[in-house]
Amino acid sequence: MGGDKDSGTRSSLMWYSVDIIRKRLPKVIVWENVPNVLSKRHIHNFEKYMEDLSELGYNHIYTILNSKYFGVPQSRDRLFCVSILGKEIDFDFYRDYNSVTFEDFVKIKDILESPDKIGEHMWMLRNVYQEREYNNKEIICVGQSSSKGSQAGKVFSIEGLFPTLCACNHGYALGYIEIDGKYRKLTPVETFRMMGFTEEDCNKCIALGTSETQLYKQSGNSIVVPVLEFLFRRIYKLD
Repeated sequence: MGGDKDSGTRSSLMWYSVDIIRKRLPKVIVWENVPNVLSKRHIHNFEKYMEDLSELGYNHIYTILNSKYFGVPQSRDRLFCVSILGKEIDFDFYRDYNSVTFEDFVKIKDILESPDKIGEHMWMLRNVYQEREYNNKEIICVGQSSSKGSQAGKVFSIEGLFPTLCACNHGYALGYIEIDGKYRKLTPVETFRMMGFTEEDCNKCIALGTSETQLYKQSGNSIVVPVLEFLFRRIYKLD
């Protein structure tokens, strides 16, 4: 199941990375995954991963970090494991979350593109059923365009955060945002910004011929840039 070795799933590709590590023995390894890796169903693979690397001389430390604390308007929990070869762990995941409030977070409204750049195909035409749901007053759902209650049909206030971006093929699968009583999906540039990339980064991909569909997949499949920068500063003691 899932990441089991030789299962043929995408998650099982992690074992190929272990084969590469075994041959190259890098000094530091940063491994990222969804928090569900720690669930009863999947933790055996994570423990096996660390066990295999321990046999090669690595020590590990891991924690869950949420991107909302790193300057992007997205609530995205991810498990990060840092493995260091041949010495005791001298690494600190500490960040003073207790002093950060909702008012301090970057909001969706802060990363939106200029209205003149929004194509007509971005706007939703079907009906939206009004509702108001709160998730700790951070992710604010103001409407639902489908009866199934999926994220794809939800409409979010730009005054709050966006839920985790998925690696979808189309922007509408992410859900919608409300702007002045109208509803639209996020643009590729906006999803790049939600991952900590710049508009220039997105435009470089466009210049290479990357389709809108692939831009959405690339952003959802990525790692939030400021989180990686935080980890790298800790690893290289530049913080």
